[in-house]
Amino acid sequence: MPKIATGAKQLLSDDLVRVAWSGLSANDELELRLDEAVYSLSTLQLDSHLLIFMRQPRTDVNEYQISLDKVPKPVKVLNFVLNTNSHGPFAWSLEGNQTTESFQSDSIAVGMNRSCYLLRLTRAGEKWQVENVNIPVLASGTIGIPSYQIPEEIRDVALYAAYRDLAKDRLHFSTLIDLTASMSPWLQQNAHLSCVSAVTAISATVTKKYPSVSLNGLKVLDIEPGKAGLDQLQDEIRILTSQNLRSMPLHSLIPKLTSELPPKSVLFVVSDEVPVIKLETVNELEQRDVELNLLLLGNDAIIPRLPESKNLVVSRIGDIEPTTAVESILDSIA
Repeated sequence: MPKIATGAKQLLSDDLVRVAWSGLSANDELELRLDEAVYSLSTLQLDSHLLIFMRQPRTDVNEYQISLDKVPKPVKVLNFVLNTNSHGPFAWSLEGNQTTESFQSDSIAVGMNRSCYLLRLTRAGEKWQVENVNIPVLASGTIGIPSYQIPEEIRDVALYAAYRDLAKDRLHFSTLIDLTASMSPWLQQNAHLSCVSAVTAISATVTKKYPSVSLNGLKVLDIEPGKAGLDQLQDEIRILTSQNLRSMPLHSLIPKLTSELPPKSVLFVVSDEVPVIKLETVNELEQRDVELNLLLLGNDAIIPRLPESKNLVVSRIGDIEPTTAVESILDSIA
């Protein structure tokens, strides 16, 4: 049985197909979403709306017979979504009843307590096409980016960020790097690059847009994921630090940057100190639904008393060395 690549589509010639699943346990729930309607397939009896075109020949296995020619005409898309309590692996197979055509997916891991779109059937004129999808649903309900659309260089850490649901309900991501004198040791150890890599991984789970990076407010870059983007960032920092340019202090720069962000944004600030955050700044964050997350470097860094707000977060990143894995930084992000 040939495997269909993730993201690939294949036109079906058969109107009667059998879909079987492997890897599902009693605690996993399989759903079928017909456009906007959602039906559970983890019950002994299929919903009456599904019985119009669907049968479960055996209740002891996760196998379904689908008459695609009987799917109600208004329905354009059938999405199979897995809600799981285990990592997997999971896989599906599809076989034509009247033809020899057959397809199967690679075994994939979804992550504990996660949801994921796995298989999609879409109308294509008078026919249907099968698509192998692997699209995570974040805990916030946000539909993530298909794994095959994430650059391969950062795919593993992005999937780790997705499993941790670090994007939460945010849709826009940006970073501010503190370039003041006290940050020099951290810049020499490339701690800022590790933090930017972590933010890029979080962003990649939700949006294809490259996250912007502000270099102490002196310059803003939209860097691509991976080594090429980090090299570009390093070059720009070397130029700026060699010029001894003066910039706004963080306590003045942060309110300016956050006021320019759209709702559902988060600004990550990479620094070795927590600047003064005024109550009026926090109030504006809450009113505009913008989050400020301070990525605090150094195990001995002091956290002053800050206004309490879900839109203001301090993440103790601690001491970072050149060998520190990005995953360990993601573990430290609150």
